[in-house]
Amino acid sequence: MKNFRPFPKFTLRHTFLIAFLIISVLPFTTIVSSNQTLEKITISINGHGLIVEKADTSKKRKAGLMNREKLDWDKGMLFIYPSSRYRSFWMKNTKISLSLAYIDKDYKITEILDLEPFDLKGKVSKKRVCLVLEVNKGWFEKNKIKVGDVVKGIT
Repeated sequence: MKNFRPFPKFTLRHTFLIAFLIISVLPFTTIVSSNQTLEKITISINGHGLIVEKADTSKKRKAGLMNREKLDWDKGMLFIYPSSRYRSFWMKNTKISLSLAYIDKDYKITEILDLEPFDLKGKVSKKRVCLVLEVNKGWFEKNKIKVGDVVKGIT
């Protein structure tokens, strides 16, 4: 009984291996859990329905669509801000080509832009907006949605 060890002997190599595994898994679990907590709503523009995840807190807006592998064609993300300001968006850690619509307090689209993966140049809105909608690149064009169109179902 003298040599009994309740736990196996860990070497420095084992410790590094365990630390590496924990660090590797943490970002994935954070992404999964944050995606599961986002409320989804259905909005429409000119009769075209779209299921969007609501990014209505600072933490959700900061994560956005980063690190996603894909976005279904009829899905998107709606960034909701408490006030109208000039907004700027970039594509840090975003793997998907996106189109973005800046939307004012009256739910009217003021601008539509295409964004490329990993582009770190911010795209600043030309007007004050309180909503930003991100969808797959080309979604607005394919559905003939343009500046001046009104987004319904947000409230």
